[in-house]
Amino acid sequence: MLTDTVTINIEDSLTLSKLTGYYKIARVDGGSFETGFLWYGNKTGLWKTLSSDSINETITLLSLASYDNGKLNGRLIDFYDDSYPYDDFYYKNNVKVGFQREFGDSGKPVLIYETNEEQNFINDYYAISLNGDTLYHTNFGKEATGLVKRYNRWGALEREGNMVKGKMDTVIDYWFDIPAGEYTSATFSIYTDSSSQCFRVDSNLHVKDIESYRRAKLLR
Repeated sequence: MLTDTVTINIEDSLTLSKLTGYYKIARVDGGSFETGFLWYGNKTGLWKTLSSDSINETITLLSLASYDNGKLNGRLIDFYDDSYPYDDFYYKNNVKVGFQREFGDSGKPVLIYETNEEQNFINDYYAISLNGDTLYHTNFGKEATGLVKRYNRWGALEREGNMVKGKMDTVIDYWFDIPAGEYTSATFSIYTDSSSQCFRVDSNLHVKDIESYRRAKLLR
């Protein structure tokens, strides 16, 4: 078993599958690398992803991840370049399950929610503005049922739709013009029971039509 960190290339999959010890795995682009412990080629324990700037001679932490026998188990934290967290997710066997948080560029949470093993929203769901105000709060319960509102990290509504037992039936996607500070268009979609196939779409709705569609299609 190796105790020193040894550098290998991520393209050498055959070598990776045989290794046990602490390793630095270089990415193909050469700008980032991972460090952590391999057990017969499987990532185990805490792994770090970092970027290297040879010009400024700096190394930046990009993510921290917990692995068990090659699968994500526990926390995965991604970071902005300035070290603020970008998101903080919990995983179980590579599936995002449990308490989840997403952050704005100031390091403050803007989305707080919980997911089940089907990766549906359950229980409390909070969308928070950059100044700390609650934009939206609901509770989907254990049945994953309710009105979903998805905001981006700057507080603009991107998507909303009805969810029934984890399946979406109606969805509106919004396009927000940041320089103009207004919504410019939207797309309304109706989904089948499988929540994967859309059988009707009204696209490029004028901004004046958005509110009427919201009330007619979502708040029925």
